[in-house]
Amino acid sequence: MDTDTLLQKVDVMTGEQFERFVCWLFQERNYKVQRVGTTLYCNRQRRIIGRFYQTLRDFGADIIAEKEGERIAVQTKRCRRPVGKKDVKQAFFALKHYGCHKALVISNNGYTQSALRYASRKRIALWNRELLISAVRENMAILS
Repeated sequence: MDTDTLLQKVDVMTGEQFERFVCWLFQERNYKVQRVGTTLYCNRQRRIIGRFYQTLRDFGADIIAEKEGERIAVQTKRCRRPVGKKDVKQAFFALKHYGCHKALVISNNGYTQSALRYASRKRIALWNRELLISAVRENMAILS
């Protein structure tokens, strides 16, 4: 499968599927990956736990990736609009909460100007669509 076809599939993934996809990207680079937070619950289970779902939190990270002693808090955002400052702030909170060295927000889209400014001030890495494409191409090259 070529990268263009893969990215078309990314654009129609659910949030949970996108998380799994990002996990794959890190695992192929020999990171130890741990998924954290509420997205581990499938929709049916969310309905079952009803109002208690609101109390479950991921503290701003979907994935903790670790390699050679370095921990990265990763927030994934598969969305149709540019990611805003609020989501980048969550990644900063996750950095502290999970005791990570870096925070990273990965999106299949871009970022708002306020999100870009905030990330720059707090040294949070942002992967937009172009960086995601580069990472996919690198992983595809590793596999072939």
